[in-house]
Amino acid sequence: MSRAKTRGDDIALFGGKKLFDVVKSTANLVRPDFDTFLRYSKIFFRQKQYSNYGPVVQMLEKRLAAFHTSSIA
Repeated sequence: MSRAKTRGDDIALFGGKKLFDVVKSTANLVRPDFDTFLRYSKIFFRQKQYSNYGPVVQMLEKRLAAFHTSSIA
């Protein structure tokens, strides 16, 4: 079964089927641990790539995919 949403009315907000039973926030309003922040900062500083699919962006995408995949029914 394909989960692709190809039309506007496929989106849950507009009446389409929801992909997740429970909404999970990807935002964290709490400041991160400073040592963790520095560890990630050192990665993109050494690579000289802050965006455009840099190493930290790839790590984030993998973590978000795993996080959300675990909630798909």
